[in-house]
Amino acid sequence: MALSTNINDDASHDDVLAVGAKYNASLAAMELGFGIGYSQLVHDEEENDAVGVSLDANLDNGFRAILNWIDMGDGRDQDPFGEKYIGVGLGYEMDGWTFAANWGKYSEEQQNAAVREQSGYAAVANYDLGGGAEVQFGYSKASCDDTGGFIDAGHLDCPVPNVDGDRISLGVAMSF
Repeated sequence: MALSTNINDDASHDDVLAVGAKYNASLAAMELGFGIGYSQLVHDEEENDAVGVSLDANLDNGFRAILNWIDMGDGRDQDPFGEKYIGVGLGYEMDGWTFAANWGKYSEEQQNAAVREQSGYAAVANYDLGGGAEVQFGYSKASCDDTGGFIDAGHLDCPVPNVDGDRISLGVAMSF
């Protein structure tokens, strides 16, 4: 269990309250993790809530799966922006190899029905050379779609610069 707060006595910062819990269990050949969290941001007497849930399954045979979901308001009532996020990650480790893939989608909705969705996926393949060196390869693709009409300058219409498109990386990471 965790509880945290950030209470400010001046108008330049927001008050934040957060609570969370996690549970881990060993089930046969699997380590299972479950987490849930809630936070509340209060600014100018307006409350913005967020609820998140995470599930992590780590199998003895090298496979791992992770699911995350967050709901940050509904875009109605006092909260002008409704935001949601879902993410899925899969991985496999064998000898010196690590393979992983993930996908995520973030959506934002305003009271005036303007919607923006950003999504993307990525894949990596790494090989441990030993001695702190690892060859790493990655590929990702991201996109952003919207209906336009966002009224807040902090929430930009698509396309957001440097978000859409493909990315490829190859390199050697070293840690000593």
